[in-house]
Amino acid sequence: METKPKPVMIYVFDRDRRFVHIVLESKNTPGTMAGIGSVFQRLGIVMLNGFAAGERSGKTLWSIFAEANAKVEDLEDAFRSLPTVEDVTVREGVNGLLVDSQHFPVVMEGGERLVIMRQSMLTDMFGRAKNIFGSGGDVILYVQGEEYGRRAAETWAALLGEKFVREHPNEALQTLSAAGWARIELLAFDLDGRRIVVRLHDNFECLGRKSGGPYSNFVRGYLCGMAQALMPNVAVQCKETVCVAAGGEYCEFETSEEGAKRTGLNPF
Repeated sequence: METKPKPVMIYVFDRDRRFVHIVLESKNTPGTMAGIGSVFQRLGIVMLNGFAAGERSGKTLWSIFAEANAKVEDLEDAFRSLPTVEDVTVREGVNGLLVDSQHFPVVMEGGERLVIMRQSMLTDMFGRAKNIFGSGGDVILYVQGEEYGRRAAETWAALLGEKFVREHPNEALQTLSAAGWARIELLAFDLDGRRIVVRLHDNFECLGRKSGGPYSNFVRGYLCGMAQALMPNVAVQCKETVCVAAGGEYCEFETSEEGAKRTGLNPF
């Protein structure tokens, strides 16, 4: 199966429809999903988006955006009648707008907080830094990406062990795809030869951009910072050899040892 977009549940809007946000806490036991499904079927609830998250306490959190005509109190009573459901909140949208106000903060595995931003607005911010500061803006973006990549590699090494990251680097890189940065191909990973080659399809930093040369300095910095963390005794540099903004079909990056500065402050 091809990869599919992963909808993030922030809001839904349609003036001609009635939306509700259903939040349930249940026991994490077989049959719970069937019970919830039976309420959906009986009350004619149409699911739009949602998630279910098992908790260490042995409970499951269900959060569902849906379209429904039943009253809020009738929905709550129906779910509350299920033997495995322990708590229920149903919130109705306002004039066709339903915003997820039931969950904060946004977290990933391990409880680390995330901040979600629109890709177009983020890359506009990057573009403005380039326009105002010129090559200085490129350096700023590169250094920020380098710090991000270094911290990410250190986090993975602490969680999984450095041996796992070195033996399964593609799994760590796929977190960028899961986070919406790009679709990732790891073409080469040779730490002894100081060479890592990564190809990005739909790189967020370059989408919709036009440039006479390599454009993706934040992502390039990220990959260099990641490589530097895995090769701490080697001066690493990373070049973008193919770039979508410059007319390429994808963005491709390659690390090497030649000519790099350990501080990362002169990445060009």
